[in-house]
Amino acid sequence: MSASLVGMSPVTPLRRFLAVGVVLSTVALAAPAEAAPKPAGRAARSVTLITGDRVTESADGAIAITRGPGRSAMRFVTNRTPTAHHVIPLDAFGLIESGRVDADLFDLTKLRRDGHDDLPLLLESKTGTTIARRAGAAVTRDLSSVGLTALRADHDSRARLWRSAVPAGPAAKALSGGMTRIWLDGRRRLTDETSNAQINAPAAWAKGLTGTDVTVAVLDSGIDPGHPDLAGRINETANFITEPDIDDRAGHGTHVASIIAGTGAASEGRHRGAAPGVRLNIGKVCDAGGWCTDSEIIAGMQWAAPRSRVINMSLGGDDSPGIDPLEKAVGELTARYDSLFVIAAGNSGPSRNPDGTVGSPGSADAALTVAAVDSADRIAGFSNRGPRAGDAGLKPDIAAPGVGILAARAAHSDTEPGPIEGYTEMSGTSMAAPHVAAAAAILTQKHPGWTAARRKEALMASAAGLDGESVLAQGAGRVDMARAVEQEITVDGGSLSFGRQAWPHDDDTPVTKRVTYRNSGAEPVTLTLALTPPRPGLTLGAGTLTVPAGGQASTTLTADTRVPGPDGIQEGRLTATGAGGVEVRVPYALDKEVESYPVNLDFRNRDGSPATDVAVSLDGVDGGASWFEVGTTPTMTFRVPRGTYGLAGYVFRGRDTDTTDDDESTVLGQPALVVDRPMTVRVDAGKAAPVAISVPPRDAAQDLGSVSLRWPSLQSSMDVPSFRQAAVGVVGSRKPVPGFVTTFTGTFSRPGRNSPYLYELFQIVRGTVPTGYRRTVRDADLATIRATYRSGTPGAVGGRSWQGQLGDDPSWYSHSGLIEFDMPFHRTEHVSVAPDLYWATQVAATTPTGSESVDGPRRQYPAGRTTHETWQVG
Repeated sequence: MSASLVGMSPVTPLRRFLAVGVVLSTVALAAPAEAAPKPAGRAARSVTLITGDRVTESADGAIAITRGPGRSAMRFVTNRTPTAHHVIPLDAFGLIESGRVDADLFDLTKLRRDGHDDLPLLLESKTGTTIARRAGAAVTRDLSSVGLTALRADHDSRARLWRSAVPAGPAAKALSGGMTRIWLDGRRRLTDETSNAQINAPAAWAKGLTGTDVTVAVLDSGIDPGHPDLAGRINETANFITEPDIDDRAGHGTHVASIIAGTGAASEGRHRGAAPGVRLNIGKVCDAGGWCTDSEIIAGMQWAAPRSRVINMSLGGDDSPGIDPLEKAVGELTARYDSLFVIAAGNSGPSRNPDGTVGSPGSADAALTVAAVDSADRIAGFSNRGPRAGDAGLKPDIAAPGVGILAARAAHSDTEPGPIEGYTEMSGTSMAAPHVAAAAAILTQKHPGWTAARRKEALMASAAGLDGESVLAQGAGRVDMARAVEQEITVDGGSLSFGRQAWPHDDDTPVTKRVTYRNSGAEPVTLTLALTPPRPGLTLGAGTLTVPAGGQASTTLTADTRVPGPDGIQEGRLTATGAGGVEVRVPYALDKEVESYPVNLDFRNRDGSPATDVAVSLDGVDGGASWFEVGTTPTMTFRVPRGTYGLAGYVFRGRDTDTTDDDESTVLGQPALVVDRPMTVRVDAGKAAPVAISVPPRDAAQDLGSVSLRWPSLQSSMDVPSFRQAAVGVVGSRKPVPGFVTTFTGTFSRPGRNSPYLYELFQIVRGTVPTGYRRTVRDADLATIRATYRSGTPGAVGGRSWQGQLGDDPSWYSHSGLIEFDMPFHRTEHVSVAPDLYWATQVAATTPTGSESVDGPRRQYPAGRTTHETWQVG
């Protein structure tokens, strides 16, 4: 899982992937004779997966795969969407399905963005250090308080770790070698006087409540210890990253810390923090670029929890169903130390899927998760919304100012100077969270014996509800420090989540939740209860309730979704009012599912037997919800809203990683699957037919092959060593669908170095998925290139990688870069031709001292004609 300091830039879980080459460095272009130079761009980059397989990705996102040692027959499913790019080998299917292996380990989007060389891993095991030593990996951190070991694995050690972790035999669903789970140690990114008045901080200060003697930890990018606003405020510091000191070069941590505890010394007291009396424990867990790994964050959490009553974490990343390492740490450390984790909700804004966008670790049950509002108490457009991924839980919990917040500027950061020297303005839920952390500190000062849960409930119960804003955007409302320190009524849990009720609703079972009010005051309080707004099917157990002094009283709220009313998210507030201005708002949410149906997929091998290595991509072609799953069972069931979906199903057979003799690889698709009723779809490899593509030379061998199904916003592919094992077929209707294509891409040459010819094929079937595909390609149907390759260094070994692009889509990155030749060299090359097919290319020369490369321009080649090119590298 990847994440960010959420105050600085937005962030965006298994759901998405393409195809080898050498790692190339870009130098000045010597253009071929008939081509104009291409502007210098990013060179192809390689990522070695935990399995030892290497994936090389072009600047435009097209990929090629070099299989690891002993894995020459391994097959892959690839899925690429706008937010993720998964490359998943067959032997990881069952482990991802069972939750034992993190799908992020196969997401090129995260691996490329995080820039991993030595792969950072989090290992759940009682013997993590021993396992790492056996594999040759380096242990970077002992996180035994939450049962984890952080390690870094180079290319060789990660492959050894995989071999020891994956049991022999088919369909592995559990790890061996003493390992329970493996996660990517992902990176997360870091997400004033006006805002203090907005949250009523001065009213708390007037009562002598400034957070005095309360320790608040800030886990962030460090601190500027020389800033006047923070003089005397820092209690302890600790550095958990590789930067040499605690200094804040990102500027984020200083800003956050001063929102909590700044004295305002640099502005004559005007721009003080919301709790200027607290003592700060500063844990540096994020670097100057605002990036932080899970293990660095967890190490900071371990350090902070036993020494801090409140912990601010203005960072986060994408959430997905299940418990990730940071969510696990929040829950376990809260239970052990009773520290309250205040965590930013994230800055991705709303979502098109039924699940919301609230990030992890703010998605943890125990976290007090904070959304952002502007100075007019309107939810910020960037602020993440609920419900929580997987269970439709109600998140965020509360809101606070997070737009244009003026606070301390770190001297050694490149943040923009603000209107007052020594200060800067920032926006984000990162800025909202410290306002709530300050409120929590002040509440802790008043009630030092209260648990983390009680403090969270009190802040939520006293929040100011924002009319016109969804509770899935604001939680209980905007934090109100004046009410928090005065109001003596709280509600257990703080909010009510009714989960998701499946459509249709005439047979639903009513769900009843108990609502328990607690009174910490010396006098009984009578509450009048009401639902805002009134909703059909929601019923209170009582209209009034008296809560005794120092005691509790309960009622119920029942949701009966059989009652006619609109489908979709039903949300609102249970408001309790009493004498003396008592007002307690409990947000609730219920997902009354829109018209949806089960889609049961029945996977079959070519002989009709149940398939046990399968994958599927199911995506709303009209911008609806999407799913991508791999597994080792012959059936999968998805519950999807009524609509039209693109379906790509995969059936594999044969698991020997080093021979293709008995392998079967089949892709079956439907460009426009209409879901308007419950359905069972048989993904039957027996209904497919072989893929057979040949080129004229009798001694030609295939070096790589891919069968891809492409929609305008989705590409799903099957990568195989050879088309000899491949088959393709349609599921259901054969009606053509505009904008959809099936492509067959492959590289052919004479085996070995110095092949005198090369064929780069990009065959296109438009509108449908064919049942089988057979072609005997003729040279006359292709474009011919007579290419000469030269290097300024004697003994250089060359290679040319081709990238086919269908329109503007970076569709295919070939294996041909590894079909090497001794330079100088002459070769005849043949490439496919189509009206919307373009080719980009890169030529590399490798010597014992390094490598150089030049990029060719994106261009089309004329069918049936010969183009002459001369390439000079170095």
